[in-house]
Amino acid sequence: LEQTGWKLPSFDDSEWSQAVIVRAPAERLEACIAPPERIIRVNEPVNTWKLGETEYGYDFGENGAAMPYVVVRGNKGDTVCLRHAEYLNEDGTLNRESENKAECTDTFILANDQPTVCRVRFTWHGYRYMTVTLSSPMVEILDVRMQIVHSDVKPIGTFRCGKPEFNTLQEGYLRSLLACLQGVPVDCPQRDERKAWLGDAHVVSEMAQYNFDMEALYRSFLEDMNISRSDDCGCVSFLCPCYNIEATVEDGERSSIDWNMAYPIILMEHYKRHGDLSLLRHHYEPLKAHTAYYIGLRKDGLIPYCWFGDWLTSDYPEGDVGMVAFKAGPDNHRQNPPYAATLFFCTTLRHLIDVATLLGEHEEAAYYTAIRKESVKVLQDNYYHAETGVFGGGGQFLQAYALHESIVPTEDREKVFAGLVAVLEEKEYHLICGIIGTRVIFDVLDAFDRRDLIYRILDTKGYLTPQNLLSDGRTTLPEWPNGIGSGCHCMWGSPGSVFYKVFAGVTVDRLRKVPISIRPYFEKGLGFVNCTQQLPEGELLMAWK
Repeated sequence: LEQTGWKLPSFDDSEWSQAVIVRAPAERLEACIAPPERIIRVNEPVNTWKLGETEYGYDFGENGAAMPYVVVRGNKGDTVCLRHAEYLNEDGTLNRESENKAECTDTFILANDQPTVCRVRFTWHGYRYMTVTLSSPMVEILDVRMQIVHSDVKPIGTFRCGKPEFNTLQEGYLRSLLACLQGVPVDCPQRDERKAWLGDAHVVSEMAQYNFDMEALYRSFLEDMNISRSDDCGCVSFLCPCYNIEATVEDGERSSIDWNMAYPIILMEHYKRHGDLSLLRHHYEPLKAHTAYYIGLRKDGLIPYCWFGDWLTSDYPEGDVGMVAFKAGPDNHRQNPPYAATLFFCTTLRHLIDVATLLGEHEEAAYYTAIRKESVKVLQDNYYHAETGVFGGGGQFLQAYALHESIVPTEDREKVFAGLVAVLEEKEYHLICGIIGTRVIFDVLDAFDRRDLIYRILDTKGYLTPQNLLSDGRTTLPEWPNGIGSGCHCMWGSPGSVFYKVFAGVTVDRLRKVPISIRPYFEKGLGFVNCTQQLPEGELLMAWK
């Protein structure tokens, strides 16, 4: 139906409909400052096979977000159908289970017998494999490519070591992250979802900034969170943009602090990297309003249950619920207990206190500090077992998070840490915690100078290990530890910051007196480490062998 010459200035478009004026989504519109989504590179097929007289299969060697590019020559009215998937069946056909209801199908009708480029213009697909189905064996395929597309964030960090398994992890982390950077950080690129879930975003925000220039994208995303806050309560939703504010309401309360603590977390990760006080000032009042909602929810110092908790944890008491819980279970439900939201409330307050202090708002910092101390005391009084050093029901996430947020008494930190090491040893250093536990556990081990255990966890093989996520030929991280669901989810990629902070020993944190420090962990099994970081001060290069 394409009209010949329609792009030319001489074309007569007098019969076309005029654009329709609609109501603006906001009184004041601002240009997007996030880097544009671009075709970053192009992959050629690494394998091709025939599925029938007019159907061909292609393997592009890696999973990711991409636009197909196929050039064909046929006759007017011939059709070319492109289908995409992350996995293959044994017979070489597409396994499309991970796409849910998404069609991931593009159909082109040829207008003439000239070479025709078949490519989508207004979407992307998440895939590694593609089939091309022709309406006639007379249609000739001239070229097939996979155009990798994502937000054009520039690399600012590199890490390489002498252990191939760790390099494979690093490549998988980056490939998964980039596929999920599409204007905003989305959860996955392939299925009928592709939403900016804030939990996925905040657990990888530090890793992202060690590898890419996220300054503009995160600045844009933070403003998205700010302007999309609910008018009636002032808090951020659990995803942004939120297509349905009612979806955030449960029993009259928005119980998603585990996800929307992305607002203060990403704000402070941005500051740790860039040191921009003006951005903190811009978001200070909105962040106060966001936090005030949860301050108002307190009942005896505790926040009501949260929806997600330590998402996709496997650390449940035997006979309890499965891997995912949307609501808190009983007290012995270790990873998403009724008080989990209060742990995340303490995180939100800690970051707000840091912002207030940096801005010189010392009276307000003292106010929020007092509220945080009250909640910490309630958690200690009700859920910390001083005689055993176990917080709540124990387990990897709760022990690690209690240390990470200084929930346990200072004098008992060594005892609680010994309990964390014990539960790690019990599972032979397999991580049975979820995405938030995976994010914090390495920092806790680093803080207690047990970098040897960090190396051991990452070097462990088998189910429920970081290495296992990239087994069976996968090039991106799956959603679930057992490999089902989405085949490209960035949320398990948080250990990528460990490569820089521990093995290269490069830490960038402008909350510290020494904002840039180098303290490598020399592990013989690594052989060597080469690392670079582009910083405002200049280029940092670090190498050891």
